[in-house]
Amino acid sequence: MNTDGIENLWDQYAACWSADPDSRESELANCVTRDVQYQDPNTTIDGLSELSGYMEEFRSISPASSFRIETVLGHHDATMARWSLLDAEGRSIGTGASFASNREGLLGNITGFFDAP
Repeated sequence: MNTDGIENLWDQYAACWSADPDSRESELANCVTRDVQYQDPNTTIDGLSELSGYMEEFRSISPASSFRIETVLGHHDATMARWSLLDAEGRSIGTGASFASNREGLLGNITGFFDAP
């Protein structure tokens, strides 16, 4: 699997966590499937609209934060991204990894893991 395109998808997905709520869902549709299933230690979500809403909840709690994709690995139809959560000054305040299926050139069935502080 060529990871260049996958890296771009993960970068787009990471940017959606900081996107303006009015454009987030359309931006999200460019990198995840409409029927995306998302889960992390705090939630399980079905669908693009619900994921967009969850991202907005996160932004309301941590409005100045953003995500940066550090590394991407992939094979067959599976992909993994290691990421950092950044504060307003660009300092890492958390790290983790997310796994996703690659379906029709988009991310689907995303599972996020947070590293222990």
